[in-house]
Amino acid sequence: MREYHFDPEGELPMVRAVLKGPTQQKLVMLVLDTGCSVTQIHHEVLSIVGCGPNKATESITIAGVTGPGDSGYRVTLPGMKVLGARIMNPSIAGVDFSKWADSGIEGLLGWDLIRKFHLDMDGPNGILKVF
Repeated sequence: MREYHFDPEGELPMVRAVLKGPTQQKLVMLVLDTGCSVTQIHHEVLSIVGCGPNKATESITIAGVTGPGDSGYRVTLPGMKVLGARIMNPSIAGVDFSKWADSGIEGLLGWDLIRKFHLDMDGPNGILKVF
């Protein structure tokens, strides 16, 4: 079991992840979002690691509950480390997260990857256990 801590008074549960691209690696902060079906990363971050729009496997539209969809693209990262696990070749959505940059949010860890883990979340104490 691994244990992670988040700010129980914060607005969102944040987790760290390392993206491994063809040109470099980057540490990012992601919102743990079980309501998000596909893991999404800020398109500028994906470009930094070498997985920009020129590496897209398809163009997509991300639709949220709050309104019309945002344009983006899907890319396959060589690797990603999150919640203590290495995930090889995850399919990630590249979208614009500029409006959340001031909050330190670089993307969303979505259900497509969260469902690979056995998690126990203690919100009041800010503890996330991964088994």
